Order: sequence, then C-alpha cells, then structure tokens
Amino acid sequence: MGYNVLSLGNLTRNEMVRGIGEYMNLLSEDCYAFFYYAGHGFELNGKHYLLPVDAPADWKQEDAICVQWMLELLWKAKPKMTVMILDMCRV
Repeated sequence: MGYNVLSLGNLTRNEMVRGIGEYMNLLSEDCYAFFYYAGHGFELNGKHYLLPVDAPADWKQEDAICVQWMLELLWKAKPKMTVMILDMCRV
C-alpha cells in the first residue's frame, strides 16, 4: 500500500501557501486526499480561514489562508475521496 505523507507545523503564511502547493502536487485522480489542520482560525462572512503563526494580533483576511480556496484546489485535483479535518479554535 503506497502513500505519501506531508507533515508540516508552525508555519508562516508564506510557508502555508508553499506547503499547500506541495500537498496539491501529490494529489491525482486515483488517490485519497486527507488534510488535517490543528490551530487557530476564524470565520468571516461565511468563509473560514486558517491563521498562520505570523498573523498579527489585529489580523485581517489577507493575513490568513481561506479554506474555500483550498477546497477549490482540491476539487481541481479530483481525488477519489477527500477528507478535511479542521481542528481549530475560532477567534
């Protein structure tokens, strides 16, 4: 049973964007995608965001990673199945 694991932690926003890109490059139409995030996040106007470690105390949308953007990338990759777990306290 072959599988790839990408484990990253305590990332800045730029590192999160790069890490998400690396993750998406591992996906194909014949794979099962599993994404787990543990950390801080928030919801604004019906959209959910992941907060990186370098987000300022007075964070804004552009300081975070939009979950809906990630879902769009996942849909384009077309894995057989996707599981996304967001274990985040929403501030």
